[in-house]
Amino acid sequence: MINAVQVGALELRYSPHCAAAWARIYLYPGEPTMMGQVSVFASDGRSSSIAEPLVKQVAVYTNVVLPGQGCIGATTVVLETGHPPVTASISCQRPG
Repeated sequence: MINAVQVGALELRYSPHCAAAWARIYLYPGEPTMMGQVSVFASDGRSSSIAEPLVKQVAVYTNVVLPGQGCIGATTVVLETGHPPVTASISCQRPG
């Protein structure tokens, strides 16, 4: 949320076939370009993170993480010039 407006979304994805998880962020239509960092993590400490400009509705994806028997979660930080950083997170969830 920036100025009480939701500007984008953080998603945590899981593939049962691959037993792998990843996260992605994207902006909603009409939002200006912003900088975004997204991370996915497993409860055993494995993680993947990427920081890139967020342009229009083009999603930015992490690499995959293999959660093993633990849980997976995701976090993001979005930066827009002139505004404080915006953070969002998805708590550690069991795959499936």
